[in-house]
Amino acid sequence: MCPMRRSKYYGLLIAIALASLECFRPTFVTISTQVYKFLLYFLAAVFLILTFRKKSIANKIVSLSILLISFCQLMSAYNAYVFNGQALSVSIVATMQGFAYLLLIPLCKSKISISDIEQIVKIMTFLYLLCSVLNHLSPTPLFGTADEGVDRGATRFRLLGIYWTIFFFLMKINRYAIDGNKHDLYWILAIGLGILFSLTRQDIVVSFLLGGMLYFIRTRLVKKLLFACLAAFLFFCILPHMKVVNSLVEKSMEEKAAQSQYDNIRLVAADYYTFGYPRNTQQILFGVGVPSFGNSAYGNLFERTQETMKVFREDVGYCGFYYNYGIIATILVIVLFLSLLFIKLPDRYVYLKYYAGAFLLLNIASAPCQSNVSIVPFILGLYLSLKISHEQK
Repeated sequence: MCPMRRSKYYGLLIAIALASLECFRPTFVTISTQVYKFLLYFLAAVFLILTFRKKSIANKIVSLSILLISFCQLMSAYNAYVFNGQALSVSIVATMQGFAYLLLIPLCKSKISISDIEQIVKIMTFLYLLCSVLNHLSPTPLFGTADEGVDRGATRFRLLGIYWTIFFFLMKINRYAIDGNKHDLYWILAIGLGILFSLTRQDIVVSFLLGGMLYFIRTRLVKKLLFACLAAFLFFCILPHMKVVNSLVEKSMEEKAAQSQYDNIRLVAADYYTFGYPRNTQQILFGVGVPSFGNSAYGNLFERTQETMKVFREDVGYCGFYYNYGIIATILVIVLFLSLLFIKLPDRYVYLKYYAGAFLLLNIASAPCQSNVSIVPFILGLYLSLKISHEQK
C-alpha cells in the first residue's frame, strides 16, 4: 500500500506552526524570541508568494473580512506612531504579533487536504505533550518557563501550544463518539491529562465542558447514560481526592473571596481598555496601537501602567483586542468566530464548531485572539470548515 502523498505546503505549514510557538521555547538553546518571530514572518511571506496566483476556495466576504482585519492592524500601527510617538517601524513589528489571521488567504489558495491539516494538528499536540512530560521529569524546565505554583498543587509550566491540544482533544472526542475506536480513547485520556496539568483553569473548564457536551450529544442513548454515570463518579469520587484539582478550587475560592472586598480586577481591566483609556474617533475605529515594551516611551509607559494598576490586556481578550486594533477589527474577528458555528458540517467534522465555541469563550477572560501562538491553529480550523463546506457544494 502506497503511503499517503502530502501536499507540497505540508512541511511549510509545520514550520510555520513551530515558528509561531517558538519551537516550544527550549531553555537549552539560546535563541532570541525575535529570531522565531522573524522566521514566522518570513515563512508566512513565502507561503503568500507561493500561492499568490492560485484561485481561492474562500468566498469574497471571508477574504474581504481578513483583509480588513489586516488593514485595521496596519492602521493601529500608524495610530501608535501619530498619537503616541512610537516609531512606525517599531509599531509595525509590535503589530505583527497578531497578524496570523492573514494566513487564511494562502491557506484557501493552497487547497491543502483535510487529512494534512489534521495530521499537522496531531503532530503539534504530540510535541506539546512530549515537552510537557519532559518538563515534569526534569528538575528544571526544558521548554518554556515554570511557576513554582504551590497554590495550584504542582509546578505550573508556561508552555506554548495548549490551543493545538484543545483542537486535537475535541477532534478525537468527535471521532470516538462516531467510531468507538479505542485508539482515539487513548488519545483523549493522554490529552485530558495534558490539559489538566497545564494548571490553567479556563482551558481546563472550557475544554472538558465542551468535550463532554460534544460526546454526550453525538453518542447513542446507552453510551449517554454510561457517560453520565462515569462523569458523576469522576466528579464526586475521584476529582475531590486529587491534589491538583483541590488546589485549583482553593485558588478560585480565595480569589472570589478577595473580589468580594475589592472590584473584580478583570472587570476593572475590561472597563479601562474599553472606556477608561482616552481616545479619539480614529483610535476608536482602528485602535490605539500595540505598545512595544522596552522599545518606545509609549511601550514603557503602558507597561508601568499595567503593573501599577494591575490591568492586563491578556486578562480581557476582546477588550484588549479593541484597545489594540479598534472596533472595526474587533467586530470582524467576533463575526469570524461566530461564522464557524453556522457553517454546515458533516458529523465527522462537528468538532470544528466546538473548537470555535472554545475560542469564543476563552477570549472573554484571556487573549488567544491577540497572539499568533493561538491564532494559527484557529485559522487552520476555520480553513478546514471552509474547505469542507466548499467540497459539499
